[in-house]
Amino acid sequence: MNQAFHGGRLSEARLKFQRDDFLDFSVNTNAFWQPPSLPPSVPSRHAMNQYPEADAATLADQLAALYGAEPTHILPTAGAIEALYLATRLFANKTALLFHPSFADYSRACSAAGIHARSASLLPDPPDIEAAVEQLCAVDFVILGNPNNPTGRLFPNLEKLIAHPKLTNLAWIVDEAFIEFTAASDQTSLLQRLAKRPNIILLRALTKSWSIPGLRLGFLATSNSLWMKQLQAWQPPWPIHGITEAWSRLHLNVETQTSMRASMEELGAIRADFSEALDALPGLKAQPSHANFLLVECASKNAEAIAHKLGEAGFLVRLCRGFEGLEPHTHLRLAVRTRAENKRLLAALADVLQPAKSTHKKHPSPKRGMRAISVLGTSSNSGKSWVATALCAWLRRKGVRVAPFKAQNMSNNSAVTLDGGEIGRAQAVQAEACGLAPSVRMNPILLKPSGNAGSQLVRLGRAEGHIKAAEYYKIIETLWPTVTESLKYWENRCDALVIEGAGSPVELNLMQRDLVNFRPVRHLESRWLLVADIERGGVFAQAAGTWSLTPPDDQSRCIGLIVNKFRGDLSLFAEAGKFLAPHFGAPFLGTLPFAAHLQPENEDSLSEEPNRGASTAAPIHWIRFPHTSNSQDTNPWSLDEGVRIEWTDAPKDLEGASVIILPGSKNTVSDLRWLKKSGLADAICAARQRGALVLGICGGFQMLGEKISDPKGIAGDAGEEQGLGLLPLETWFTEAKEVRTVEAIFQGERWNAYEIHMGRTKFTAHCDPLLQVADTHGPRDEGVRIKNVWGTYLHGFFEATEVRREICRLAKINGHRPSLISFRKQRETLYDGMADLLEEHLNLDELWRYVAD
Repeated sequence: MNQAFHGGRLSEARLKFQRDDFLDFSVNTNAFWQPPSLPPSVPSRHAMNQYPEADAATLADQLAALYGAEPTHILPTAGAIEALYLATRLFANKTALLFHPSFADYSRACSAAGIHARSASLLPDPPDIEAAVEQLCAVDFVILGNPNNPTGRLFPNLEKLIAHPKLTNLAWIVDEAFIEFTAASDQTSLLQRLAKRPNIILLRALTKSWSIPGLRLGFLATSNSLWMKQLQAWQPPWPIHGITEAWSRLHLNVETQTSMRASMEELGAIRADFSEALDALPGLKAQPSHANFLLVECASKNAEAIAHKLGEAGFLVRLCRGFEGLEPHTHLRLAVRTRAENKRLLAALADVLQPAKSTHKKHPSPKRGMRAISVLGTSSNSGKSWVATALCAWLRRKGVRVAPFKAQNMSNNSAVTLDGGEIGRAQAVQAEACGLAPSVRMNPILLKPSGNAGSQLVRLGRAEGHIKAAEYYKIIETLWPTVTESLKYWENRCDALVIEGAGSPVELNLMQRDLVNFRPVRHLESRWLLVADIERGGVFAQAAGTWSLTPPDDQSRCIGLIVNKFRGDLSLFAEAGKFLAPHFGAPFLGTLPFAAHLQPENEDSLSEEPNRGASTAAPIHWIRFPHTSNSQDTNPWSLDEGVRIEWTDAPKDLEGASVIILPGSKNTVSDLRWLKKSGLADAICAARQRGALVLGICGGFQMLGEKISDPKGIAGDAGEEQGLGLLPLETWFTEAKEVRTVEAIFQGERWNAYEIHMGRTKFTAHCDPLLQVADTHGPRDEGVRIKNVWGTYLHGFFEATEVRREICRLAKINGHRPSLISFRKQRETLYDGMADLLEEHLNLDELWRYVAD
């Protein structure tokens, strides 16, 4: 298919359903008004056998007079779609931000113009002003629908956002195709404000509100004369059809416009009644809308099946294939038509959704009011993070607004939030599964172990220095208000909060000063479940021991027990519930098999990173430092064929190495000393000498230089140490920590990455950059590349296919076959698979009743 998926596909529907009498809810034209036609006194043949105006100047004057704009600000177009593709050409090779979900042609227009598009989510709620500003500072322009298509919602505080002093150089393409369906549209539209805002381009479509899609009539509006001149030069002659021109000369006037707008006076009330009736149907939830359509969530993930059955019954609805950021099996978009037509569709939906005709189990939709579920474990690495992530994905696809939370995390695997804060990687992964951007409120306290120096304390995303374990427990009560404030933050922002615990909840020496496990449960008066790890052995003792040490009040809040990481024949464990019942006083929810292909990344800082990949594949050697951080940088390599991840701490493993990667470190001086003492430093230099590619990430990058200086022990052990001398640079450590997200650019590929490091690096000689990045400070060079030695501060560097391809090319790994699926797309598929695994193997009815009650 050459075009993005749209509604109104009547020819396709006739072939598919073998009928032609459809009531079409897949298109969103004005269903309350019949536009006037050309009278007999204006024969259509005159419009067909005479040229229309080459520049549509008369039509521009008509549109300007009708909508109260300057004629020089108006460019008539063949609908809003031509206006969109013209406007984006102004920003070729720039970076755009698209707010998802969004009309897929926004992305297609960007691709056609060579524009890299970044995305930000409007779900569950649009970002507030400050959050939006942070996202927009990193791009050149933004495309957004107002109201949005497919949600139908107006963008809140749009004028205030456009006027923000940090965004004065940002360009805006605002699609107002559905603006005339909103209340007080003349005041809501930006059309009257263009004279003072030359950085805005408006797109309008008369095809929707005037109900003339076949005439393809719209316009583009901007007060920027340079832009307008370029757009006029790009638009081919005769952009408007002769019949469209003839119709417009007769009917584009105030009288017809008044009639059209009067036809929609009851739209708001009809939409509200339609929405309420949809919510009353099992498994459907209509989202709030300001336009003439409703985005409807299907809790049972069967939107495509519903649409097919409706088609057979003579009703066409819009599947969400033509929208970025929505899955077609979870949502439908329905036009708001007349009351009688809406009732007909509602009756058909009721028939389709009858339990007897559905293969999906129906559940009540969750009501408002946050429910919290804590995922606790019998030990560290029992799989709490995995289960919490899978629960996030499962709840999200059931239509629940869900967010992740962990009061205090101890991990050197961290991620950067949009506002430059730092949280544990596990919560960033869970945020992805929820469809949310990471927030410091998801992990208010982060401890990053750094050896003898203790741990770096990160509170609400900001580093506050290092602290010993004994000192930490002395200040723990001062941290609890930070936790409770973050819990309160989520109360009105989600329906369900999935809280991850830490270690075991019944460590008797720690229970009275534990911020992570039972204390949030008690504070929220919520529920919890327990994850036991059968891979470690003794799973019955794990469960029984944890239960016996759990206080009775906390026992009463337990939803049940999950046995995790089972390998082998599940039938051999079929009677587990019978054996557990006398020793564990809550229900046995089931056993989860270990699924190697459904592991987002290791969740625990105590986990030893595994080697991954077929034994016959070429190894990508990673140095296993004693204080390795951000080991998830290996993950994208697992998508490719012909290579495998090989972690090593032995020099002999590098004798035939073709690629050696030094990852991040949480104690750079100490790990550099270990590298030398172990003999790995000499082995790395020897490998480089014979032609192996050596690459350093973050701390590993610093070690490849000439010197590292940390006299105060800011990043771990104190001291000054000579580096490997493979790159001409020196690094010294200061109290300030660099934490930022960036857009990375390598050989034409663009993706999102981030930096987290304490050191400052200066070059002692000129060298070529490895790649470019763009952030709020603008574009700049990043990293260094000297023959077969590379260095960069970027985590997420390997997410780019071109990076992995180039490394293997230089290393002469001929069998490397990079994945055809992008890393980000693979993550979406992975989260869906994790949710499937829960549904297949666990009894989640009690948990769902708790969330939905």
